[in-house]
Amino acid sequence: MPSPGTYARFGQMLTQLQGDQLPQGIKAVRAEDLPRLHAFVNGLERELAADQCIAGVRRREL
Repeated sequence: MPSPGTYARFGQMLTQLQGDQLPQGIKAVRAEDLPRLHAFVNGLERELAADQCIAGVRRREL
């Protein structure tokens, strides 16, 4: 069973704009049985490869 803390930590990382922590957050998600979150991080990884994701999560103005 997945840890509820994984969702909370990942959500906190995104909402507090901690893009530098994305690789560690993705690794934590992958370590758990979270299929829907796995699908989400697949997209993040594609953008991370293009270096777009970290800048977007760090961005404060909307």
